Amino acid sequence: MVKIGIPAILFLLVATWSTMTAQNPERPKGDIRVSPIGLLPGYKVQLVSGIDTGGGTIWKDGGPKIEFNCCGHFGVEADGIDKREVVWRKEQVLNGQPVICVYTKSKRLIVSIPRQNVNFEGTIRSQEDLADMLLMVLTYGSQGYPVEPGVVVRAPQPPR
Repeated sequence: MVKIGIPAILFLLVATWSTMTAQNPERPKGDIRVSPIGLLPGYKVQLVSGIDTGGGTIWKDGGPKIEFNCCGHFGVEADGIDKREVVWRKEQVLNGQPVICVYTKSKRLIVSIPRQNVNFEGTIRSQEDLADMLLMVLTYGSQGYPVEPGVVVRAPQPPR
């Protein structure tokens, strides 16, 4: 009987996992058809990722520009707003997740979902901006939402 060492088993697991998650060479780069946020009509999302961070920007012409980050390093941004700057703060549990919304004197809306390590921030110019932002960011989840080609754009990667 052949004995296989732990390093050999780990190597086999990593090799198998990396081939399962490899990109499809048939698919053009940037042709991503899943968004972590349910987008309203006309909105696009640009996703960025680092070694241990993720995030991006959601926008549409004439609508709010929403920046988001997904990482434990940023903490709960809604808790970091100076209390003198806060117009209102609301907290609610949605789908078992605490959600914190803070609106500031400078018309910024910050939405933090602490258990999912995600923060959203956008400047609100109208009630429609407020509705659009909340309707989209509150759909954030790990399941992903299908979108049309060209709606999700990968940020250009820095040269190596």
